[in-house]
Amino acid sequence: MRNTRRAGALVIVLIAAALLFVLAGPLGELGNAFGWNLGTYYVQVDNERCTPTSEETRQRFGEEMVCEYRLEGVRDDGSTASLSFFTTRELRNGAYLRLDV
Repeated sequence: MRNTRRAGALVIVLIAAALLFVLAGPLGELGNAFGWNLGTYYVQVDNERCTPTSEETRQRFGEEMVCEYRLEGVRDDGSTASLSFFTTRELRNGAYLRLDV
C-alpha cells in the first residue's frame, strides 16, 4: 500500500514537471507579449532620459526617489525591453548597470 502511494505521488510529480516543460515556451511568449520580461538586463545610463519624478510617485515609492530613468535594456541573448526605474539621484552618465527585474 505504501509503495503504491509513493509510486502514485511520483507519477503526479512527473506529469506536473512535463506540463511545466511543455508550457514554458508558450507561457514565456505570452509573458513577453504583456511585458513580463523577467530576468537580467543591462542598460547604459543616459541622463537625457532621466526625468524628475512626480509628487505622486515620490509619495508612493518614497520621497528620496527623485529621478526616473526610461532606458532600453539588453539581455545576454540579445533581446531588448524598455525599462523604467527610479533613483535617489542622477547617475553617472555612460555608466553600465545590471538590472534584475
